[in-house]
Amino acid sequence: MNWSLLIVDDEPAQLNLLTRFFESKKYRVFQASSAKDAFDKAQLYSPDILVTDFAMPDGSGLQLVKEVKKILPLISTIIVTAYGTIKTAVEAIKEGVDNFVEKPVNLELMEAMVKNILNIKKIAIERDVLKNSAFDPSPSLLGNDQKIKKISHIIQTVAPLNTSVLITGPTGCGKEVAAAAVWRQSERGGRIYLKINCASIPETLFESELFGHEKGAFTGATEKKAGIIEAANGGTLLMDEIGDLPSSVQPKLLRFLESREYYKVGSSKPQKSDIRIIFATKIDLMEAVRQNKFREDLYFRINVVNIEIPPLRERKGDIPLIFGHFLNVISNKIGRETPRINDELKNAIINYQWPGNIRELINAVERALIFSQSNILTADDFNLSNSHLRPDAQSENVFNYFGPGLNEAVAKLEKIYITAALSSSKNQTEAAIKLSISERVLRYKMKILTIKD
Repeated sequence: MNWSLLIVDDEPAQLNLLTRFFESKKYRVFQASSAKDAFDKAQLYSPDILVTDFAMPDGSGLQLVKEVKKILPLISTIIVTAYGTIKTAVEAIKEGVDNFVEKPVNLELMEAMVKNILNIKKIAIERDVLKNSAFDPSPSLLGNDQKIKKISHIIQTVAPLNTSVLITGPTGCGKEVAAAAVWRQSERGGRIYLKINCASIPETLFESELFGHEKGAFTGATEKKAGIIEAANGGTLLMDEIGDLPSSVQPKLLRFLESREYYKVGSSKPQKSDIRIIFATKIDLMEAVRQNKFREDLYFRINVVNIEIPPLRERKGDIPLIFGHFLNVISNKIGRETPRINDELKNAIINYQWPGNIRELINAVERALIFSQSNILTADDFNLSNSHLRPDAQSENVFNYFGPGLNEAVAKLEKIYITAALSSSKNQTEAAIKLSISERVLRYKMKILTIKD
């Protein structure tokens, strides 16, 4: 997958010269000979960089930049002109133009400009991804279990390809981490990586969220909106909980996967998007097909390579390693020295079944670190109810941990849940969805429980 340029010039010789040069450097190049043609192709192809002549018969390059940035706010731009003046350059920079080149064009200089712009884009994308990583700035598949080693090999093999990947496994086992590993090791690794949870979007809004909509397409559509497929153009999209994809959207997604074309809601004009989609689900999709809840043709289209992530209880030998990793990460996150753990706790975390898998382990570690100030963590700091601990000791630990009063216990539990949801979410909206409450209720509870975001 290569970066894309839209080159605009009304002089055929100049247009072809720039096109041949950048194609020889392995860029995807789209041509336009007028401002109108350029605007239409920008909408259709969503290029990374717009390289436009300053003066054209049907409008200026500067006006074209303004119009294109309305529909593609993240696009980078270079203006080429035979009338280079300081005043023109200043005006161009004020309008958000990234660079300014005089004719005759120095091709090596222009290539250096393009490379610099793309490097800045790549760094910004990587910074945003790291910023949005909830616990670990470089999450990876941890473990020495043979199943994990096999999965790592599959990821290394399939990542460089554009093959559809379906990642399956129970809740909290690391499907998102595996998806991110596919993205990082692919040719798109330096480009945008977006995620959508199919279970968290109402069916009535799903098509618009995925494909976007035109102004007036439905009640409340007061302006044009880009969908996530357009936003992820050139990069990678993770569609999590694909088993919850509304049946009305399934044939439209299938059409996009087969043709790379889609229609915004309320539009009859096809759009194109060059993205790789990774799919993930915790449900048995083949069973969903048998129950007519999921299209069989879509299932076979997305299930080219299946990566099945095992639950934590099936790789107990990895539990101490994973536990120790997140103990370090979360200790650093909350600004305390990493505590040691005693032998009783080591045995407890290995024998516990971890029904919530790694996600439950992370929450358990963070909860213990929040409430324990000791430099040694013990089994008493964890509520591992199906571990080797005696039943009477379990009950005793519950009352010691939560306190004797029910109201006090409920408040403490709410604080744990809300803190964990906020820590593992991008914002309060996502946290509220995880907690199945409104943002207003979330803010109220944060206030009375003295929780800082």
